[in-house]
Amino acid sequence: MPLVSQALPTIIEMMQDPNAHVKDTTAWTLGRICDVLIQTVNTELHLASLITALVRGLNDSPRVVSNCCWGLMNLGEQLGDASATTGILSPFFEGITSALVRMAEQGTNEANARTSSYEALGALVAHAPDDCLATIDGLAAILLNRAEQMLSMQAQIVGLDDRNNYNDIQMNICSALTSIIRRLSKNAVMLLADRIMTLLLQIIQTAPKQSPILEDAFLCIGAVISTLETSFSPYLPAFLPSLIDALQSHQDYQLCSIAVGLIGDICRALSQSSLPYCQGFMEVLLADLQSNILHRNVKPPILSCFGDIALAIGASFSPFLATTVNVL
Repeated sequence: MPLVSQALPTIIEMMQDPNAHVKDTTAWTLGRICDVLIQTVNTELHLASLITALVRGLNDSPRVVSNCCWGLMNLGEQLGDASATTGILSPFFEGITSALVRMAEQGTNEANARTSSYEALGALVAHAPDDCLATIDGLAAILLNRAEQMLSMQAQIVGLDDRNNYNDIQMNICSALTSIIRRLSKNAVMLLADRIMTLLLQIIQTAPKQSPILEDAFLCIGAVISTLETSFSPYLPAFLPSLIDALQSHQDYQLCSIAVGLIGDICRALSQSSLPYCQGFMEVLLADLQSNILHRNVKPPILSCFGDIALAIGASFSPFLATTVNVL
């Protein structure tokens, strides 16, 4: 700590070194300091210059960008507090997120720079205090615009590189949107819910089987369910076919596992209102348990899911009781 405290002003200045290797190593070192020695950063003396150096680094080479994003992500995690009204990073929040959004609009993902900028956005949002909520609401609109634009360009995809680039961007947007939905209030998400669900359902329905996008899109819907609770019920009929497909994707066990978790989320959110869907849920879950193909790691969460369904519908679970006890 004494060494880092003494060296920090010099290290921050080294972000302006003309040598690319020096800048790359400096950005990594600042990221490491933000990760494990945040107490050496004097918020009154160093914080503004540290943030300025990291944000300026977002215009540098892809390797420097990735390390700067990591530093900003660590700052968000270490100095942020989602339960607070305001925070140390509040005055800088809009500037940092705007710079990350600009970086995230790059056409390539060299050295993982674009993905890193989305990850940093997600971390900053997740730990942001209440006075940053207006900015986060604006971020949701920007990301939805970007995802809708990408969706409309799907017909122009030619070749594997284009497909991988499309997948990568949509996965990153879904992941960042998940953080935003979890951080915003129920009322704020309600205003965006139609647009979010339309987008996510289109992404799921147009994705090929076993597409890497599906997991992130389903996790994002999970965030919508947990936030909206009973207000999610109008979207369930449209989502149900995709959910059942995922539960029957025995080859893609990670997606199947996420889908099992979503049934639990739906039952907790809708409580007694989930009753009309429970017969279908139980049938497909029992079929999953009997599958010889499905990875065994998915089966314990299915047993837990029976508990979620029972807690949600209470005495109405009795028709499924004998079968469940038999399985247990």
